[in-house]
Amino acid sequence: MEEFDAMMNNLGQAYPSPVASQVSIPVGEFTGAASLEVFDATGRMVMTERVSAHTTLVTLDVEHLNNGLYQARLRTSDGSGAARSFQVVH
Repeated sequence: MEEFDAMMNNLGQAYPSPVASQVSIPVGEFTGAASLEVFDATGRMVMTERVSAHTTLVTLDVEHLNNGLYQARLRTSDGSGAARSFQVVH
């Protein structure tokens, strides 16, 4: 449970939300490589971005995404993860 709580604290709230072109997602410290996966409201993965261990902020270009609610999930190499939502409005 402590590991899950720590992972949730590592992933900050996406901003701005709603977003039209670029969304920024703060990521905290973690060991090893990770990926930030973005899913649409149906659960389909629409993009993924590799994240290095020393990255503190990931900025994603979401201009190509349709209007709607999306979930960004940070998944580390050990399989743990956390998620935050953001809305795209053009």
